[in-house]
Amino acid sequence: MNWHHQDLREVRRRNALRAHGGDLLATARALQQLANVSQVGVVAKAARQDAVHFFAKYQSKKGMK
Repeated sequence: MNWHHQDLREVRRRNALRAHGGDLLATARALQQLANVSQVGVVAKAARQDAVHFFAKYQSKKGMK
């Protein structure tokens, strides 16, 4: 997925979304899974924040249809 916790937030999210073909929900789920299995606190925190971002973006886009 080319996602690294030390990258800038925008870079992490762009790489994660690109890896999932632009699918917001798939990206959010993958990042949530990463956060759940990670034993490194900073990785889990960054992944969880990114997952929440993509879930919110998915919900707002879903509501617009």
